[in-house]
Amino acid sequence: MNPSLPAGPAPARPKRRELFRLLRNAAAVLAIGIAIVPAAAADTVLRVAYAETENPPRILGQGAVVPADRPGISIELLRMAADKAGVTLELVRVPWKRCLYLLENAYVDAIFHASYTEDRARYAVYPTREGKLDTGRAIYLNRYALYLRKGSEIRWDGRSLANAGKPLGTLSGNAVAEDLKQLGVAVEEAPGVRANMEKVRSGRIAAYVEIEGIGDDFLAGRRAEFAEIEKHPLPFQDKHYFVVLSKPFYQRNPTLSEAIFDAIRDVQATPAYRRMLLKYR
Repeated sequence: MNPSLPAGPAPARPKRRELFRLLRNAAAVLAIGIAIVPAAAADTVLRVAYAETENPPRILGQGAVVPADRPGISIELLRMAADKAGVTLELVRVPWKRCLYLLENAYVDAIFHASYTEDRARYAVYPTREGKLDTGRAIYLNRYALYLRKGSEIRWDGRSLANAGKPLGTLSGNAVAEDLKQLGVAVEEAPGVRANMEKVRSGRIAAYVEIEGIGDDFLAGRRAEFAEIEKHPLPFQDKHYFVVLSKPFYQRNPTLSEAIFDAIRDVQATPAYRRMLLKYR
């Protein structure tokens, strides 16, 4: 049996609960390592998918396992928000592009960290206020950086990009790819940080645009291997990231959904949240 999810609609698509059971069974039988982590009991289950890629200190641990002790700030924040909203949390880690697929097809109820794009808004519900994106209920603000070869002729002034010559790389499914295209830049997507950094090193792409925490952490442990690569001194972009809900979940639970969005905001103002942050310093 192929453990990968179908590329398109199937004639008889499994229900969401059945899919989660299939994912659990695949983890055990086929050793693909998908981990489901239940929280305290509550009336409504919120099934959440998030990326396998580490993003310190927001997401810790590489791969499908959800670390028991220090999973990352965002996971702990989401658990606290789930308790406040009165829902049971179930977590699954898969590649980011599959997170988007699972949400679009309502196999899961929520994903994070999702920046805003018009395409995602077709199937995902973002927190809004008076018809506008409510950044006050974002899970956090993130910064993207340009990683390029030392001596590169690329010019970036914070607004316009010049002298790229070759495509810029991004992680597969990353929304920043659309932002690059709007700048008139060719984009080449690839799964995994290493694959992109290796393409920068070999000169196959002009630069790699990545979340600063992910890129910095990757290079910090591999200074000798990637000695030719440096980070551009100017940040490429700051983005708000959200927990977003599937439209079917929101339609079934509009009041609860707003309570979840509110809890993500409110928890970040509590002493308990500030104490939790100390674990990650």
